Amino acid sequence: PAPSDGARPAAVLLPPPDKDHDPLVLPEVRPAAPVAGPYDAARLRGLGLGPDRMLAGQYRLIRSIGYGGMGEVHLAEDTRLENRPVALKFLHQQHDGDPDSARHPDIRLGEKAMRSERQELVALNHPDLIRVFNYGSHDPAGEFLVLEYANGLTLEEVRVRVVNDPGSFGGVRFHEFVLGYGIRILNALSYLHQQKGKVYGDLKPHNVMHCGTEIKIVDVGSVRRERAEGPVTVGYFAPGVGPHGESRFQDDLFSLGVTLRELSAAAPPAQGLGPESLRRALDHATHADRRARFATADEMALQLRGVLRELRSLRTSRESFEPSPLFVQSAHALDGAIGSPPPLSRWASGAAPPAPLGPVPPEPGEMACGLPVPKPDPHDRHGRRDGAPAARGAA
Repeated sequence: PAPSDGARPAAVLLPPPDKDHDPLVLPEVRPAAPVAGPYDAARLRGLGLGPDRMLAGQYRLIRSIGYGGMGEVHLAEDTRLENRPVALKFLHQQHDGDPDSARHPDIRLGEKAMRSERQELVALNHPDLIRVFNYGSHDPAGEFLVLEYANGLTLEEVRVRVVNDPGSFGGVRFHEFVLGYGIRILNALSYLHQQKGKVYGDLKPHNVMHCGTEIKIVDVGSVRRERAEGPVTVGYFAPGVGPHGESRFQDDLFSLGVTLRELSAAAPPAQGLGPESLRRALDHATHADRRARFATADEMALQLRGVLRELRSLRTSRESFEPSPLFVQSAHALDGAIGSPPPLSRWASGAAPPAPLGPVPPEPGEMACGLPVPKPDPHDRHGRRDGAPAARGAA
């Protein structure tokens, strides 16, 4: 039975509190083993199954898991692969006059187009996206997807648990775990946006699961091409999304910002500048004007990593460092002998070093003058005492 707070029972093991471990390591979530209840005969007949509960001659249904935006989900065993656990998702059938049909236009696709959509889902391959192994149909249940089975808590269940028992997820440390969720989700969104040209479209706490020490973005039926129609959820989709869910890449970042804000609000308030930095980053992601949001998932991930380091430094009273991509070694310095030690013959003979063959390294003063000037941020509320705005990036 589920506890009274609505979240499924699960053990949570926190990672070490010190700064030396990977900051993206999440707590380990171990859900209690579910009890497989039997299907009643009427339900089996409705799915076109006999007492053996076999679907398409391969998948044996174990129990119902729940419902998603596009259909109902069941736990099953793949009898052709050593009874590997899988999740089967039956897709809703369209009915005339169904008001939800406009929100789920792919139900109205022709057979050839629908098969193409299924094949594209099977081709998705990212560790933070739930895998689609196969697809098929079974009368009268209809079309179904065969998915990787993820056993964990949705981020909505995590949020409820933190509200009722903040210590179970580390108290104020939960803000750091929220950023860990965000960075991992952004890695998956970057894969969808840049490599596949697709949007997720319906990002929300219910569609992300914390499994073990990993996350899985589930309900991949909402994945579609940029600006294509698809499902969205009120309260999470961005301003400017079309009437039938037509979304752009930055709209996924808006939905993620709303999701992370809801999760952060569940944790005890943290002290210092870290929470203010987090607030600013989420305000940036959820700006009403799409042009004022983060341009890409990678850009937002870079900002969240900086906030994460700041929170960890404030909590541990020790600085957290990470190499900046802004100051990587330039290819222009190759073969320029900048920073190279003299050859061994120089130390053995004591002779003066030969004149450099390549460019002469600039003097320190020249280097300082060549650095970019920090730009003032007119929206920074922590400006100088004379009222002038503080410089963006001055820290």
